[in-house]
Amino acid sequence: MKYRLKILMINKYYFIKGGSERCFFDLKALLESKGHEVIPFAMADDQNVESKYDSYFVDSINYDFDSKLNRLLSAPKVFGRMTYSLHAKRKIEELLSKEKFDVAHLHMIEHQI
Repeated sequence: MKYRLKILMINKYYFIKGGSERCFFDLKALLESKGHEVIPFAMADDQNVESKYDSYFVDSINYDFDSKLNRLLSAPKVFGRMTYSLHAKRKIEELLSKEKFDVAHLHMIEHQI
């Protein structure tokens, strides 16, 4: 008898940006092919793969600034997001109140989530 897990997979991006995301999506596909339910949690982005859970995704943050002024004006938000995000806490709590998971896999979350 197969045991079906409900897995929360967390990554900062929910689109293929590079090799790390390729690994993330390959693992997601492998787990799903084995009958497990995989639910993503990531940053919202126009490039994201469609997900019925994207309403839980955190606001996107970009560290590529077009000017020194924008870098300076964004510094408090960027620093806060890099250390602790109340927004991410609220969004993940919202998801956890709706879904019960057997396990969570945190892939690449530093700085943005």
